Amino acid sequence: MALIRVLVADDHELVRCGLVHMLADSNGIEVVGEACSGEEVLSFCRENSVDIVLMDIRMPGIGGLEATRRLHGSCPQSRVIALSALDDAVHSRKILEAGAWGYLTRGGDFQEMVQAVQTVYAGRRYICPNIAQEMAVQSFSQSENPFVNLSPQEFQVAMMVIDCFKTSQIAEQMKIETKTVNSYRYRIFDKLGVTNDVGLTRLAIQYGLVDVGPSQKKGPIEVVS
Repeated sequence: MALIRVLVADDHELVRCGLVHMLADSNGIEVVGEACSGEEVLSFCRENSVDIVLMDIRMPGIGGLEATRRLHGSCPQSRVIALSALDDAVHSRKILEAGAWGYLTRGGDFQEMVQAVQTVYAGRRYICPNIAQEMAVQSFSQSENPFVNLSPQEFQVAMMVIDCFKTSQIAEQMKIETKTVNSYRYRIFDKLGVTNDVGLTRLAIQYGLVDVGPSQKKGPIEVVS
């Protein structure tokens, strides 16, 4: 029986090493490499045989979302399972639209991760139950999260703006012109009904797209599906 070749991509070394160590002890799985950025994922998959990429969404460089989109176009045989600390339906929807085959939150256990790897390798999609429920609820909701109206590229730019990347940095990391970044920014503002970066960040916090620490929270944040 062939081993499932897995690439682990996460910019946090302790998390990445922990995943590698646990997967290495799993029957039927072979960890063939590690990556700490979207660029490293693309480079590795273009030069090596990879069945599954466990991809952290928020990584330096082009990030997991854009890396997934590019990988889906250039190396479709390498199937992405997204990993995220956030349990909102928007991140999951956007990365699935970009070509991911699965979505897991860090709140799940290791056996679920193994199940996801095996399921996606068999050619079926895997979405962890809590996210699947969120996506189902959102699809019937009267007040849809406005971020779902962004394209995957617009969503990536929006998240980088929220993370305080400068226009020149976004352009460099996404391999696009600065004027293209500005065009994305204006379209994002128009679609979301905000006028500046502060308004964008506040809206992202309101809809649960930003992990706000307990010391920063002044009250419960309502996640509107």
